[in-house]
Amino acid sequence: MQKNKKESRVLVCPLNWGLGHATRCIPLIRSLQQQGTPTAIASDGRSLQLLQKNFPNLPAFELPAYGISYPTANMAFNIFFKSPRILAAILREKYYIRQIMQKWPFTHLLSDNRFGCFHPEANNLFMTHQFYLPLQPATAINLFLMKKFGQCWVPDYENTADSLSGKLSHPAPDNMRVSYIGPLSQFDRTDTNETTQKEDPSLCLALISGPEPQRSKFEKLLIEQIEKTSLKNKKWIIVGGKTESSEQRNLSKQLAYRSHLNGAELETLIRQAGTVICRSGYTSLMDLLILRKKALLVPTPGQDEQEYLAEMFNDKQGFLIRSQEQIDLEKDLPLLDAMPKPPKIPSNLRPLQKALKNWLNSPTP
Repeated sequence: MQKNKKESRVLVCPLNWGLGHATRCIPLIRSLQQQGTPTAIASDGRSLQLLQKNFPNLPAFELPAYGISYPTANMAFNIFFKSPRILAAILREKYYIRQIMQKWPFTHLLSDNRFGCFHPEANNLFMTHQFYLPLQPATAINLFLMKKFGQCWVPDYENTADSLSGKLSHPAPDNMRVSYIGPLSQFDRTDTNETTQKEDPSLCLALISGPEPQRSKFEKLLIEQIEKTSLKNKKWIIVGGKTESSEQRNLSKQLAYRSHLNGAELETLIRQAGTVICRSGYTSLMDLLILRKKALLVPTPGQDEQEYLAEMFNDKQGFLIRSQEQIDLEKDLPLLDAMPKPPKIPSNLRPLQKALKNWLNSPTP
């Protein structure tokens, strides 16, 4: 019983697969700080850099990299080819967590899709928006690895009719303690005065993200098309998603390039932009909906999850879907301009704060 009376200390561990997992942990970390809960972060690569820039005063730990990339357009083949390396990283991750716990006795571990971020003496929580994978054997392994965690959070609505992730996370698997906590967006906050951000219909913002080499291919494709476009009424800003760089340059009178922006800078730009071009990653979709932004969605080639989400959002108001091979900004942007905005989803801050309080107050092993 004495263990339950310890001060809660939380370690938040997002996967470094694009920036989406780290980005959606930002509102979680903010809420923990607002509740006065000692919090630390653990990840690797650009995801760790992103969180360190947003929370420079928090303790940070570097975890082993999973080494996820897309050398081919077939995700199943890529994951199969990389699986020995990924499994080895998970085992190293478990070792790192044990070492961290010896020096920093965290009471709660929140893992966003990192299977090795688990400790038998902590209250373990796994967060995901995808239980079900394209191949049944992969789904079986995915669920098996999740079940060792005490409970699972899904950043989506429980009602299937309102769901943003669809069949990726519905229905909840049997024999798992699953809570649908509602969408998570870094832009869902109480301290933002939306009226100060005037939208500029001529501003088009391109957000580049995801694993290499597809991140660089997407960036190169957009720059080439923007430089050739005859849409002279448009202003363009590309944000490269490279957290390790602070490069800022103007590629032309119409086109500006920024390697990376902090959360406040990015929010200002997205609110000002008339349209957004980005991948159809789940976190990006939650951000777009909370800000009611029209978007050209381009799924990462070979990533089944993004292709499914793009297909799902093809029927939703305010979104235009194109494959990477189909992009034609000359034709696509006027179509998007003529569309109405998507409906805004309500703030999820209060349900999130309630879910966090319940988790922090639940017994540890």
